[in-house]
Amino acid sequence: MVPFTASDNTPFLMLYGGTTSDETNPLKVADKGLNSLQVFNTKSNKWYAPSTANAPKTGPVLPGCGAAAGNVWVYDPQYGAPNKASTSVSLLDSVHWSWSMPTQQGQLPVTRFGAAFAYVPSKQAFYMHGGIPLDDTTNTADSSASAANNLDILSPNDLKWGYASNGPARMYHTLCYMKSTESIVLFGGADGNIDSYNDVKVLSAVTNTWQYSPKIDGNAPAERLLHSAVCTDDTMYVFGGVHSIKDDPSDSTV
Repeated sequence: MVPFTASDNTPFLMLYGGTTSDETNPLKVADKGLNSLQVFNTKSNKWYAPSTANAPKTGPVLPGCGAAAGNVWVYDPQYGAPNKASTSVSLLDSVHWSWSMPTQQGQLPVTRFGAAFAYVPSKQAFYMHGGIPLDDTTNTADSSASAANNLDILSPNDLKWGYASNGPARMYHTLCYMKSTESIVLFGGADGNIDSYNDVKVLSAVTNTWQYSPKIDGNAPAERLLHSAVCTDDTMYVFGGVHSIKDDPSDSTV
């Protein structure tokens, strides 16, 4: 779900990708994502499905999504389709409702599935971390694959990739930007050895350095992966998720 504000200041929530499968392991349905777009207008409290041009034939099951510069940006590894690193980023023009796959520059990131993705307005950049690295030839991964710790940065202004200091190995986790501290907050996920975590790691958007043991008061929510998280200026809200990929979703607490 991507929060987005158009140029006319009408607030939207955009829902893209995902799957209707009841399979609990995302890798088993990674090539069967939905390509439909649903838009919720928070002023009218109504959903609608705009007709889009040039939509990918298969959508991403776990897309990395963010809004910037009047458009929606999607990191889609195009699971199972070989040699797709150069077209892993899709751009939705919210004025004409048209998709494109712009040419990317710089050091392209390792193609991966289940990475976390967040936009940092102060840097005008998308940060992508972790995920499961995919095979260069087949663009697939096996179920025993370990999580990556790569941190890659995409500038939407010039479509150029860069990178910063690697963080913890993690997949199926979340990132969100907290304005009050100019930091990116990582929560939960798994690493291939542990079913799930409930820890917090903090990345400074100023120095691009990690803080592995920030002081946090109160009781942390249960360990989880495949959850959702969003940050306001100084608060992170976490919803849903599962303890392991063997479990059905059960947590409905924010």
